[in-house]
Amino acid sequence: LPSGTKQMMWPVHCQVGTPGHEFLPGLVRKVNDLVIQKGTKREVDSYSGFGSEDYKQEVTELDMHLKSLEIKYVIIGGLAFDYCVSATAKDAARLGYYTIVVRSATRGISDESCHQEEMLMTASGVIVVEDVNDAIQLLKKNM
Repeated sequence: LPSGTKQMMWPVHCQVGTPGHEFLPGLVRKVNDLVIQKGTKREVDSYSGFGSEDYKQEVTELDMHLKSLEIKYVIIGGLAFDYCVSATAKDAARLGYYTIVVRSATRGISDESCHQEEMLMTASGVIVVEDVNDAIQLLKKNM
C-alpha cells in the first residue's frame, strides 16, 4: 500500500450483495442475532472478527457486545481456518474468552498453513476440536 504496509491480495470474496456474503442455507438465525462486519477498510487487513491485527486501525463491536452480554465462551467456525478463523480465535483467547474452534465447521487455504495456524492457536490457549458435539462435551465439563 502507499503507506508501506504489506497486504495479502486475495481474490474478491465475501462482498455485500454477492452469494459469497450470504449465510449458508439451513443456518438457524434469530431476529435478535447480531451480524458484525469486519474488513470494512480497504487499506487495512482485518482477518479477525475483533478487528485489525494491531487492534487499532479497525476495531469491531464484537468484544463490546460479547462482554455486554457477559459471554465467556465462544465457539468458532467459518472461512478460512488458517486466516480469519485463526485470527479471530487467537484474539478471542487473548481477550479472555474460553475459545473453541470446530474443525469440521471450517475449511482452510492450505494444509501447511492450517497445521501452522493450529499450532499457534493451541499455543494461544485455543482448543481445536473435530466437531460440534466435541465442543458441547467440552463446555459441559468446563461450565
